[in-house]
Amino acid sequence: MASESNDIPTDRGEPGQPAGRFQFGLKQLLALPILVALLCMVVKESGMICGGTLLLLFVCAAGLWSRWTPLTQFAAASFLLFAFLFAIFLPYADVGAERRECASQMRMLGLALGNYHAVRDQFPPAYVPDDKGRRMHSWRVWILPYLDEKVIYDQYDFDEPWNGPGNGQLTREAPWPYRCPMQEVREDASPGMTSYLAVVGPRTAWSGAKSAKLDDFSDGASNTILLAEVCNSGVNWLEPRDLHVVQMAPGVNANAGQGISGQHVLDGANVLFADGSVRFLSTAISAEAIDAMITIDGGESIDWKALQAQEKSYPPSNAAR
Repeated sequence: MASESNDIPTDRGEPGQPAGRFQFGLKQLLALPILVALLCMVVKESGMICGGTLLLLFVCAAGLWSRWTPLTQFAAASFLLFAFLFAIFLPYADVGAERRECASQMRMLGLALGNYHAVRDQFPPAYVPDDKGRRMHSWRVWILPYLDEKVIYDQYDFDEPWNGPGNGQLTREAPWPYRCPMQEVREDASPGMTSYLAVVGPRTAWSGAKSAKLDDFSDGASNTILLAEVCNSGVNWLEPRDLHVVQMAPGVNANAGQGISGQHVLDGANVLFADGSVRFLSTAISAEAIDAMITIDGGESIDWKALQAQEKSYPPSNAAR
């Protein structure tokens, strides 16, 4: 009679193991720390849902790993890698596209301002007052014909203030070039609010009711800011009010006060320069550098290469998301 032995071959080919029990191998145990690190990264960048989904996929794959053929194991590993990369880079792809669209809209405003200057040999004033000094009309209404918005321009009544009984009907919704795409996803954002403000004040491109010419920009058009993106500005697109240098918060995305700010994944905001170019200024930009970009004749030198290197070395946060 043959002696009994505990070394009974199981359906997994492992002697001494009861059938149906799963045991992690050395490779799986070594992979656990890597999995934990990847999960932490996914949760940080994409949230708990993506992290939980990746964990579930890994557990299911690990439970069946030893029963699969090498070809199936390769397919499962490729799928998990794709799921991980998708979870990491999807947020950047989505909001990155909106940031580019935001910059594109600012270029449209720059082109409209440039065409206005080409026709009238000057930029529009920041606002037009009445005979008592009250602000009546904004620069934003003067460039409507150059934005293919002549229908709205023709409806505007220059004989009454911007919020008069007739013009008040136009304040309800801003034309799309005046709104950053990220504003559309804000529940507290009014459809009549603009995302782009002129930087106004002494020695800027917008000195109130006085119009400026490119010949006045001794610092150079490519070094002087015309418009800045301002998150949740609270300014109606027809309102003759903008971002004053005396009142604006320093830097970009300041914690307190209204200033240059955006809602993009990479911390920062778009700004339009007098030559029509748009640059993305990160929160790594110093207040001193911004001050140099605001004046038209300050004589400051701007080291763009140094600023770009500083931006690349600055890690983005999730604060804007």
